[in-house]
Amino acid sequence: MALPCLINGIAVAVACVGPYKSSGGNYYLFGRNSTTATTLQAHKATDPTDTANWSSISTRTGFTTAILVLSGYQVADVIHLLVMDGTMSTSVATKYVSFDMATDTFLTTTETVAAASVITGLATSGWGCSLVVRSTGEVVAFYNGVNTKTTNTYSRVYYQRRTGVNTWSAAVQVDTNTAKDSIQPGAVLSASNVVHFLTFTPTASFVGINQRTLSAANVLQTASTLLPFTLAAGVSPTTQAVSYDNAGTQKIVSAIRIGATTGTFSAVRFDSGNTPTLSSSTIVTNSSMPVGIFNDGTDVYVLHRQNVDFDLYVVKSTDNGATWGTATNIFVGSVGSTSEGLSRCGVIYQRGSNVVFPYAVNDGGLLKYNEYTVRTGAAVVAMPPFQSPRKIFALSGRMR
Repeated sequence: MALPCLINGIAVAVACVGPYKSSGGNYYLFGRNSTTATTLQAHKATDPTDTANWSSISTRTGFTTAILVLSGYQVADVIHLLVMDGTMSTSVATKYVSFDMATDTFLTTTETVAAASVITGLATSGWGCSLVVRSTGEVVAFYNGVNTKTTNTYSRVYYQRRTGVNTWSAAVQVDTNTAKDSIQPGAVLSASNVVHFLTFTPTASFVGINQRTLSAANVLQTASTLLPFTLAAGVSPTTQAVSYDNAGTQKIVSAIRIGATTGTFSAVRFDSGNTPTLSSSTIVTNSSMPVGIFNDGTDVYVLHRQNVDFDLYVVKSTDNGATWGTATNIFVGSVGSTSEGLSRCGVIYQRGSNVVFPYAVNDGGLLKYNEYTVRTGAAVVAMPPFQSPRKIFALSGRMR
């Protein structure tokens, strides 16, 4: 069948997560139901290029008010999902559920990670959630949680670990409790079960990128910060990242957007460590949200919306995010200009003879599945993104 193809039944107001491929050769997307905001939707296709093949395979009902943000992470046939559920900006809870692609069923219980609380501070949005899964099976959730007051009330970020069925460790605050908001939380898994936490601290004129490492022994290391990026008034940064081994060194590369209508996408990159040094480079200018990032085990690819024609473009780095090539148009349409316009947390996979990175895009209010072919006839290295990507890392990105 022809690509792109339409997907019905999943809302475009909240970024869906995936697509994912199961060991049985089926394909899955997860998102908020297009008519019921409290229903989590699982869609399945045996042939993702056929609109008629995509259909609801399972739902999870009973979320309290509305599904606001989703993050996903694939481990074999299990998709781990973190969900922010509630009403902004009054009361939002963070919840966890998983889905087994081998049986097409959700985990019996929806687990509450963090109880409902007011999570916005001076940054009236920019909240989000992210998760990774260690090789031990332990889920690490990273999210905007209860505010604290330092002269004024500010947004804060926390992590918790799933130590058993419906059992979560106490929340640990990751930001340093300064008089700044901490927003857009993203977690990325490194080697040996090390986890890197990334957040932003926006002010009226700039934004800083902060990183803290959580060791395999769950010791939170000293923060590393990259300051400042110029922040055009009223514009929110959005990030996703990938983690991969390059000749024995674990590399982390993220993509963030800073700026207004003619904004710039930048890469923030570092080598995994307790207190890594963060560096940046320009990916592309004249761009806007949404953004996606993938890694094929060697090269890094960033998707972005171009501001002139509203199409999706891809740009590649072959040197771990230090420099970037020329942007190539990969989707002609009318791509939505918010971070919800593109699916998150997807994984590169092989379909037929092609290694592709898949995505679902909001094209003028219609959700469509599409692929970009990385190469043909070679095995793919499974590489989950910064979970949200990014797999990587789900964010609201709604601050304007």
